[in-house]
Amino acid sequence: MTPEEAQKEEAEALRRILTPEEVFQYEVRASATGYRMRWELEGFNPTEQEYLAVFKLRKPFEDAFPPEMAGSGTDAEKAKRTEAEKQVKEQIKQTLGAERYALFRRISTPKRCISARWGWLFAY
Repeated sequence: MTPEEAQKEEAEALRRILTPEEVFQYEVRASATGYRMRWELEGFNPTEQEYLAVFKLRKPFEDAFPPEMAGSGTDAEKAKRTEAEKQVKEQIKQTLGAERYALFRRISTPKRCISARWGWLFAY
C-alpha cells in the first residue's frame, strides 16, 4: 500500500466513525495543511476565525495539488495548479482584507518562514 492509499484509507475510516465537524476539527489539527499553516503563520498571529477561514480555502487546494508535487507534472497540470493557486490567493485576500492579507503574504513566504523559525531577521 502506498502512503497516499494509506492516507485515503485513514480518512475514510475517520469519516465512518466521526461526525463531519469532528473530521474537520481533526483535519485542522492533524492534517499536513494544518501543520504547514501553523509553521508558516508563526508571527502572523491569525485569529481563530482567520485561521479556520484560510484553512477551509487551502485544504481542498492542497488535497488537489500537494505542495510536495509543485513543479512536477505536465505543462497543462502546472498551468492548472497555477490558476487554482491564483484563485485561492484571491479568496484568501478577500477573506482577510487587503491589510491583513499583505501581512499574511509577508509572513508566509518560504524565506520569511525559515528566517522566523531560526531567528534571522531579514527584510524582504
